[in-house]
Amino acid sequence: MKKSTRKIILILAAFLGFIIVAIFAGTNRETGGYINMHEHMQGLDNVEVYLDSIEPLGFEKTILLGSPRVTLFQRGGFEDYDDNNDELLKIHEKYPEKFEVLCTTYWYDEEQVEKAEECWKRGAKGIKLYNGHGSFYDLPLDHENMLPLYEFIQEKGLILLIHVNGNKYLDEFAHVLEMYPDMKVICPHFCLMSKKLSQLEILMEEFPNLYTDMSFGYIEYTAAGFKRFSKSVEKFRPFVELYQDRIFFGTDQVITDVKTKNHPEFLEEVFSAYMEILTEPQFKFETTWPMSYDETYEGLQLDEDTLQTILKDSPQKLLDSVPEYELPEVPAEAPEA
Repeated sequence: MKKSTRKIILILAAFLGFIIVAIFAGTNRETGGYINMHEHMQGLDNVEVYLDSIEPLGFEKTILLGSPRVTLFQRGGFEDYDDNNDELLKIHEKYPEKFEVLCTTYWYDEEQVEKAEECWKRGAKGIKLYNGHGSFYDLPLDHENMLPLYEFIQEKGLILLIHVNGNKYLDEFAHVLEMYPDMKVICPHFCLMSKKLSQLEILMEEFPNLYTDMSFGYIEYTAAGFKRFSKSVEKFRPFVELYQDRIFFGTDQVITDVKTKNHPEFLEEVFSAYMEILTEPQFKFETTWPMSYDETYEGLQLDEDTLQTILKDSPQKLLDSVPEYELPEVPAEAPEA
C-alpha cells in the first residue's frame, strides 16, 4: 500500500472516530443532582421505597409538602396537618441532603405565623397553602387572615407554594403578587392554566417572582396532562424553553403506605413517565393501578441545557436563596447604676 493511500485511510479513520465520540457524548446526558420540587409523603416508613424509585433517574433531592388528612387518605377534612408537618421535618432531620420541607398551615389557624416560624427553625424552606384549590377554597386569597403570613414569608425570604386555580381565582392571586412583589411564589400545575398558556404567559411576564411546576397529581389528572402536552408539543415546548428558569420538575404524588407497600411499581412508572415527557420524543405510560392506562404520548425532547436548568440549576438556586433561621438577638441588659 502506498504511503499516500495509508495516510488518507488514517485521516479518515481518525475523522470517523471523532464523529463517533461526538455522537456518543451528545446522546449520553450527564445525570445526577436533580431536584424534585413537589411531592407529598405520609412518613418515615415511605422514604426507602420512594428513594428506590426516584434515585435511578438522577434525583438526589425532593421537596416534601405538608398535607392534611384529606390529602393523604382522601377522607376527613383539613386536619392533622401539624402531625404531617412534624413527620416531614423528622424526615428532613434524618435525611438532610435528600429532603427539604414546605410546611402547611390552615387559613383559620390564629397561630399560622408562629407555626411557620417554628417550621423554619427546624429547617423548612417555606410554606405550602391549599386555599386556592377549588376543594378547599372558602376564604379569598387576599383576605386579611392571610396577610400576616404572606408578610412573614416575604420578610424572611421563604418560599410560598400555593395551589391556585387560575381559572377561578386569578384576580385575587394577582392582587397577592402585587402586594408582595418580593415573595418567592410557586403556583404548581401551571396554575391550572395549561389550556390558557397565553394568559399564564401574561402572568409570568408581569410577576418575575412567580414560578410553576409541571406536576399534574392524581393518576387521572396525570394521564390528562400527558395527553394535553402530547397533542400540543409545538405549543408547550417553546413555553417551557422560555420560562425554563421558573418551571420545575414535580409529580405531586401522595406517597403513603398503600403505594410504598403494595404498589411501588406504580411510583416507578409515574416518575419515569414524568422524566420522559421532558427528555424523549415519545414515551409510554402503562399501569394497572389504581386505574388501567396503556398509552403512548409525544414528549417535549428538551435540549440538554434546558433540562439542566429545569432539573437542577433553577431549583437549587431558589432553595439556596432561603436564609437559615437565626435566633432573634436578645437586647443587652443595661448596666447597673
